[in-house]
Amino acid sequence: FPVTIHNTKKFYRIKVSDGSISKFNYNGYDNFVIGSNKLYAFKYNNNSNSIVELNPTNGTEITTLKSVGSNYLKNFVFSQNTNTIICENNTTKSLYKINATNGNTESFNYFGYDHLTISKNGQLYGFKYTTNNNQIVELNTSNGNEVKTIKSIGNKYLKNMFYRNSTNEVIGNLENVSEHNYFKCKVSDGVSIVTGK
Repeated sequence: FPVTIHNTKKFYRIKVSDGSISKFNYNGYDNFVIGSNKLYAFKYNNNSNSIVELNPTNGTEITTLKSVGSNYLKNFVFSQNTNTIICENNTTKSLYKINATNGNTESFNYFGYDHLTISKNGQLYGFKYTTNNNQIVELNTSNGNEVKTIKSIGNKYLKNMFYRNSTNEVIGNLENVSEHNYFKCKVSDGVSIVTGK
């Protein structure tokens, strides 16, 4: 993961089994995603933005998967089923898909979601931010259309959203002005648990 210390960008690798840390200087990238044992990231460079493959050992750039011009991409997830990076094109407000094998792209207009997460079997979920009725929704990976609402959460905001495959739950940090809570929600029925109030 990236960290900036005294204006120097560092690429950190943390080995989960023993907590050992390796760090390297690197150019700085946004929106990391791992798929098919490869590390991809969004490289911001004004009007020459791109999606690149990085060396997961030290953060060095291996190759450019796709040049995207001035488009700013965010909310990256990786579909194992289709070997596709799915993200939001914040410039055009569209769902953007990049085939990781050949760099081919597809783009679909859609509502715009603050966060995306995907299950191992390819079900895509998004956090839909509205004025007073924020929602977790399932999205169609083919066209970005909403399939169904999983859970309405009122005016609270969900961030750091991930899909836990072992329990089929969306988990994340549910917050409002004065509270930050651990949140998990079953996608099958919308039953949720909030802790840390």
